[in-house]
Amino acid sequence: MDELELIRRALSGDEAAQSDFVARYDERLYRTAIHFLGYRDPEARDMVQQTFVIAWEKLESFEFNAQVYTWLNRICVNLCYDRLRFRQRQLLAQHEDLEAALGGSARAVEALKAEEALFHERAALLHQELRSLKKRCRELIDLRDLQGHSYAEVSRRLRLPLGTVMSSLARCREALKLRVLRALRVARG
Repeated sequence: MDELELIRRALSGDEAAQSDFVARYDERLYRTAIHFLGYRDPEARDMVQQTFVIAWEKLESFEFNAQVYTWLNRICVNLCYDRLRFRQRQLLAQHEDLEAALGGSARAVEALKAEEALFHERAALLHQELRSLKKRCRELIDLRDLQGHSYAEVSRRLRLPLGTVMSSLARCREALKLRVLRALRVARG
């Protein structure tokens, strides 16, 4: 049966002609779809089915200026290109999301590393300046601020009145603060 007769019968509702129409072009269209989408792509079969759906809607207006297969193949190729563009947009969006997530994480990690380095640098400077204080100041700051003992415990250990511990500790902290600030200014240039 020629194409024109097959199409007339299929359009008139002849189920056998409709099945023949699909069978005649199905395998060739499937090869077109896998050519574009890949041999194992599960959507290749969907592209062929969509081709037949679109063709069936427009079959009555087909003018036979070209072969039916050429027309069907063009529909299938366009559907495959549309699918590939869709996938490309999806991948690009996922890539951008991933890059943003990783970029944000990478920037956060770098910021944390920079903060940690600054912390260690300042801690080293603080300990260096602490060592340059007089022995009594070092003892007061060590017992109270570094070891966390109460004022009463510092007073007992150093055998100093509580008021003396409190006032001396305030002066020692201020001296340490001034030394650290001076060292930071010198380090900055």
